[in-house]
Amino acid sequence: MDGLAQSPATMALLMANIIVSLAGFASRQIYEENIFWIGPMKQDKQWYRALSSGFIHVNPPHLFLNMYVLVMFGIVLERWVGLQGFLLIYFAALFGGSLWSYKDNRDNLNYRAAGASGATSGIVCAFCLYAPFAELRFFGAPMPAIVFAAGYIGISYALARRGGGMIGHDAHLGGALAGLAMATYLHPEAIGLLMDQLGRL
Repeated sequence: MDGLAQSPATMALLMANIIVSLAGFASRQIYEENIFWIGPMKQDKQWYRALSSGFIHVNPPHLFLNMYVLVMFGIVLERWVGLQGFLLIYFAALFGGSLWSYKDNRDNLNYRAAGASGATSGIVCAFCLYAPFAELRFFGAPMPAIVFAAGYIGISYALARRGGGMIGHDAHLGGALAGLAMATYLHPEAIGLLMDQLGRL
């Protein structure tokens, strides 16, 4: 946990997600007042849900998975891009995911979702822009970062198309694109480096 202690933005986001999610688990009112819900957003202009829904989760396994991804990638990414750059990528991805979800479901007033899926997707894609072939160990299984990212986003897309449930799979694609865009804006030279690494395959 030494790396986490030296990553204040990752630590703060981890704690915020845990605290808000635990409050949501304990109170149905808190949960329903903060999830991504098209009806109240369109009818009552509750746009704050685009932010609050990224910190509240459906259940403990959902929270654990998103926080596992946040810590696994966030510690390293924050070291590479700095605290401010990391927060810019995280929140660009969070709002990008919310925007994608809203666009996809704006005519369904009953659509509801929750989770940091958009933000974590952006963090994963930003990491892969800088180090696509870094070896990761996902629950002990070694794989290149870019393979993990492709699988993570691909599964999310398939689940989003299938529909059902409250996990914000729709947000993964918007979050991934927004995180990648912000990382490229912060370090435009990273695209050239990525192409160079891919060209060596």
